[in-house]
Amino acid sequence: PFITRVRFKRSLIRKEIIGIYNEEYESYFVKVGVNHNVIIRDENNKEKINKLKNDFNKYGGFCEETNINIVEKVNDNTIKVETYERGVGLTSNCGTGSVASSLVTNYLFDCLNNINVINEYGKISISILGNYVYMEGPSERICSIEVNYD
Repeated sequence: PFITRVRFKRSLIRKEIIGIYNEEYESYFVKVGVNHNVIIRDENNKEKINKLKNDFNKYGGFCEETNINIVEKVNDNTIKVETYERGVGLTSNCGTGSVASSLVTNYLFDCLNNINVINEYGKISISILGNYVYMEGPSERICSIEVNYD
């Protein structure tokens, strides 16, 4: 694999309460190419968040206009992220979800500007520099296609 770096424009963060499966969750809305709601899992809400994950698995994911990211802070520069894509369910790695989750944890916890994001398929690095956010990590070609416009 080779290393790929992608630049995103820094986004505003909006705190909101979202209702999912008759429960309310405090979340943070961030638009990074697509809409994401970031929910922080901690000791106070761990049981409630685990029920939410079970509901996502049972009902096939989140089908509204946003992806849901469940984030756990490991330390000042590392977070674990699980992303549930709208209409899909749990996804193994979501770049925009990692960016959104890093922006929120940087804002909430005064995390460092360089954040390691752990997900099912490994680790990527997010750097927050002024008005831009950079995502960097290993990538590899998995397929090639050719399109004819005849």
